[in-house]
Amino acid sequence: MPNLPDVTFLLDDPDLGGGVAFTVIRQSRILSLVSDVSVTTESIQATGNIQPAQPEDLQQLPEEQRHETVIVIRSTFNFRLASEENGVQYLPDEVEYNGNRWKVTRVDQWAAWGFTTAWATLRREVTVSDNSG
Repeated sequence: MPNLPDVTFLLDDPDLGGGVAFTVIRQSRILSLVSDVSVTTESIQATGNIQPAQPEDLQQLPEEQRHETVIVIRSTFNFRLASEENGVQYLPDEVEYNGNRWKVTRVDQWAAWGFTTAWATLRREVTVSDNSG
């Protein structure tokens, strides 16, 4: 594979819509048959390029998501989708941006280029005092 140029600087270029700050809400649940479920929540600050999904972006999603409000995030942050491993349920990452909370529904890793692309659907509006997760 040829040496690929480092294009991650584009993610922070404000002239290209980059350098946008957002918060990633990452939750996991420890599943147990003998006690209550334990939930862990982590808030992570990140930056990148966030754009409204264009028609060609929506074609990458399942049909039922194509009619929702979707954003595309390009960042060096490594987004996570839902999974379960060794009794721990990992919920999909959520992104707080521009007064809304977005659920990450698809992630493409572009490791050779140094960034990740995530598609996120509008979950709900949030307010400053909203701590409900």
